[in-house]
Parts: sequence; structure tokens; C-alpha cells
Amino acid sequence: MLKKIIIIILLAILFIGCEDPAPKDYIQTTVVEALLIVDRPIQNIRITKTLPLYEQYDYNNAIISDAKVFIYEIDENEQEQEFELVFRPSEILGKASYYFPDTNYTVKRNTKYNLIIILPDGTNVTGTTTTPDSISWVRRVPQFVQYPTDTINLPPDPNLTVEWTRANSNNAFYILSVTCLDTSEYGKYLSVATDEPNRKIYRRWHENDRRYQELSSNIVSMLTRSPLIWRFFRWFGLHSIKVYVPDKNYELWAIYYWFGGNLDTKANSVEGCAGFFGSVFMIEDEFVLLKNQQP
Repeated sequence: MLKKIIIIILLAILFIGCEDPAPKDYIQTTVVEALLIVDRPIQNIRITKTLPLYEQYDYNNAIISDAKVFIYEIDENEQEQEFELVFRPSEILGKASYYFPDTNYTVKRNTKYNLIIILPDGTNVTGTTTTPDSISWVRRVPQFVQYPTDTINLPPDPNLTVEWTRANSNNAFYILSVTCLDTSEYGKYLSVATDEPNRKIYRRWHENDRRYQELSSNIVSMLTRSPLIWRFFRWFGLHSIKVYVPDKNYELWAIYYWFGGNLDTKANSVEGCAGFFGSVFMIEDEFVLLKNQQP
């Protein structure tokens, strides 16, 4: 019996000694997220690098702050205007990015833009986008929206249907986004202001859904009209609603990455690394979602 125990121990030691070490090699990838918004300044251009899975993620270690970034506006005669971007650090996680300091310049619609990035190792990253045409609201959300009292049976509300004009450009999709703008304060946005704090919407059957922790809900639609279902909302209080007309580059990124959650090479629209260089036209509005339950 003792002999069998010794053999088992020796085999266990041998097995442990032959076990492969934890993998620490990985291929570092640079990711560019460059979105131009029509009628807005050039800003929020992010360049990051992937980090090993065995290390705790730190955005400050992921951001690349010493690249040279240029955007060129190309007019109808193929003449170009150069914009050299500057890196702007931020104490807010994920907000450090490149921007063009002259905010008097705003992105033009139906215009071609080129992107050139020179990474610290000398790698060139390039991309091209043509900005989309404009849209406008046909039907907006009311200023105040009352959340139903019965959270098990949530009836549809016809007042929560929004509509916008169709873009003249050849786009296939629109992106609709609803975001809670203030998770702390609530009463200050009421018609009669109070100091009442904000809080989450209690839905026990959604608490295990990872999206329940997010501030935004997003959908892609081929239509110019959409209802806002109650499950879009995770907080009460002040919200924004935005409709984007994306170019093909950002449309692909949204479908594969934003909604799929994966860094898929099919979504890339830049040469030299992963990521996208795209553009959108955006309309937005704000409304207040009123509470229905006792704390």
C-alpha cells in the first residue's frame, strides 16, 4: 500500500513539473477610434494599445499619447486643408484623446476627410471617410416621461415613439442611442426643482444582464421611426436621445464591435492597425424620466 502511495506522489510531482507555464506572450495591437461628427469640432480621437490579459487593465497604460495625428479635409478640387491634432490628457477614465485646438472649425457634411497617424515606432496608419448628409426631428420625446407603476407588466407608450427625416445619402442604417446623463441628481430637473437624489430602476430579472450596468442603450435600425421600449432605461432622471447617420466605416464598427462586443477585423477601416476612421451626422434631444416607485 505504501508503495502505491509513493508511486502516486511521484507521478503527481512529474505531472506538475511537466505542466506548461502560464502563457505570457501576446501580440500587442494598436487600436484607433476616430469619429468625426458633422457640425462639431474635431475631437475625441483615441489611439490605444492592447494589454496582456494576465495584467490588470489600466487605461493610462493603454493610451498612446505621443503619436503624430493629422486629418485632411479634401475639397471638390482635391485640394487639402491640414489639421494637426494635439493630445489632451484627462482625469476621467477613457476621455484622454487627440483633438484640433481651433474649435471654431467644425466638420463639414458631404465632405471627404483623410487620416494619417504616425505611431511612435514609425508605423503609418491611414484612413478615409466621407461625411454623411443631415437629418432632422419629425417627432420628439416629450420633455417629461412617466415610467409605469407596474414593473412586471410594462405597457407600450405611444408618446415614446420618435421619428426623423430620411438622409439623402446612401446609408443603410441609423443608430439610436438613449443615455442617462446624471445618475446622482434627480429633483433639479423637475418642473418644480427639489433636492431629491436619483436612483436605478429596480428590475430583478435584469440585474444579471451586463447591460443593466451600462448608462446607454443602442439599437441599429433601417427605419426612420422607432419606439423607445421601457427596458432601454436603467436610471430615472435626465436622459439624452441621439440618432446617428453613420458612414459605412462607423456603421461596420457599430455592428461588429459596439453591438457584438468583439474586435473583428471585418470592422477595420484603417490601414496599419485595428480600428476605424468614420463619420456621422447626429441629432439629439433631452428628456426627464420620472420615478414610479418608492425607494
